[in-house]
Amino acid sequence: MKRFLKRIVPFILVTVLFIGIIQLFPFSTRQKSLAVTQKSRIAVILQYAEKLTYWKTVWRGIDDLAGKYEIEISAYQFRSRSQIEELFELALLGNPDGIIFCAPSEPSDTFKKLALQAKSKGIPLVCMDTDAGGEYRDVFISADDKQCGKMLAQQAVNSLLPGQSILMVKYHNTPSVSIMTRQEEFLGELAAYGYESRVKTFDFIYGDKTGQNIMELQELLASKSHSDLIVSFGPGCTQAIAPIVAKLKTDKTLMLAVGESKEIINYVTQDVIQCLFALDCDQVADMLLYAVCTLMKGEKPEAEQHYGFVEITPETAEENKLANRIMEAQ
Repeated sequence: MKRFLKRIVPFILVTVLFIGIIQLFPFSTRQKSLAVTQKSRIAVILQYAEKLTYWKTVWRGIDDLAGKYEIEISAYQFRSRSQIEELFELALLGNPDGIIFCAPSEPSDTFKKLALQAKSKGIPLVCMDTDAGGEYRDVFISADDKQCGKMLAQQAVNSLLPGQSILMVKYHNTPSVSIMTRQEEFLGELAAYGYESRVKTFDFIYGDKTGQNIMELQELLASKSHSDLIVSFGPGCTQAIAPIVAKLKTDKTLMLAVGESKEIINYVTQDVIQCLFALDCDQVADMLLYAVCTLMKGEKPEAEQHYGFVEITPETAEENKLANRIMEAQ
């Protein structure tokens, strides 16, 4: 009997300890956070996703999670940010349990009144991409663009050989705060390494219908004076540059880029782009629903949160989960 107790007591203690750990630290925090007591309806006001892989993947992630946790989604997709105010008002008329939205580039007084009206009704507001301002949302979720700029700079420093230089293809006319932030952090980080003298810039004109801007870039890259490392900061620029680099490809030409599309992933697998930083679309959907459901339960998540970028290289592209999701979203 004593021998039996010596054997069984340690087993019982380990079992009790294991159960206690499970109760303190549930295996799926997301599953716990998305569980609400009644069926909920969330209004989602985000970018129309027909040809935009990033938004298509975000929408699909939201739909997948909502289906899994029996959350009803009322979708409002805008083609222009000028439509957000009207869609927000329409969503509010439906009296949802929560609202996930992108803010207008410059929120009007009318939009601010609508946001305050929603808050007065106790409707949680989760804003993403462009901040509506602390008074007009509960949580703001955005990309960690500062970190992206620093990662690009560190990769550039690690890739450059003595005497080589960097061609920074800089957006000339972008209204995107995200892209401007990446560019600024990139230059700041290079300056910290003492590499600012090795940087040349080319102004990329987004939406140039004449084709003149791309022709000038093509001539620059084809010339003997072009830089050894090319850096792009957004998907539009990356998709414009990569075909040129592919045609003029030499062993000395390297390309670092930011973007999410099937075409861009293909350029990575073809070794045209040596290092790609893609927004973690799957993480976005998780964070948005996590935040709104947490607010709906009366809890307070962090007021400002950031999602990251996933590094994809020719060696990792085939097995990279995000790369495969992007390819499937086309």
